[in-house]
Amino acid sequence: MTTTRKRKETESPEFILLVTYGRSGSTLVMGVLNSIPGYKIVGENKMAYLSLMEFYNKMKDASDSSKTFAENFNSGQDTTNPWWNDFSISFLMKHIYNLMVNLIDPEGKARVVGFKEIRYSAVPDLSQYLDWFYYITGCKFIFLTRNINDVCKSKWHANNPKCKENLVEFEGRVWKHMEDNFHQSWFHLHFDDLHNTNPDKFKALFEWLGEEYKESELSKVLSRRYSY
Repeated sequence: MTTTRKRKETESPEFILLVTYGRSGSTLVMGVLNSIPGYKIVGENKMAYLSLMEFYNKMKDASDSSKTFAENFNSGQDTTNPWWNDFSISFLMKHIYNLMVNLIDPEGKARVVGFKEIRYSAVPDLSQYLDWFYYITGCKFIFLTRNINDVCKSKWHANNPKCKENLVEFEGRVWKHMEDNFHQSWFHLHFDDLHNTNPDKFKALFEWLGEEYKESELSKVLSRRYSY
């Protein structure tokens, strides 16, 4: 049996990224995760962190350009170099990570942080984004799916004639990424697991998280109405 523990002041919190689409039960999963002591998993951000990846890539390119200029023109890393800057990539990574953590948990009390997002299908190179997020945070991923025909019948997708096509394509990209990146830590949940209250699946989830499974606490979470 695992036991929950509090985050030490000197520790960086662990990160969880919930990867899914609208009407999959992601708000309920957020509630399940937040029922665990020390967890703070927040809602959607409209893929705002994708802009952080673009920022990181441009800053890294600028740093690489500075080094290339210095090598090609026998220039130093100083103000004679048109690409001159004074930061390391590890410094950049650390501060992007800290920015994300502080936006989620400004009080610094959580030992596990993260967020859910449903707009991944709009990301042209999804695998690049997931790789980058893992590179920055070392996160765990939860992939949540639902019967696609049921999803496309919901009001949230009612005006999208390509709903089924888009979701099939999105799921395929995620499964392919998971297959190609076995070193990353992924857990798959299905909508039916949530609403059939599959105890074996929830026990497996809590074991994967390294947390204690308490059926009574989970029942309280599952009995509430989430989202709309």
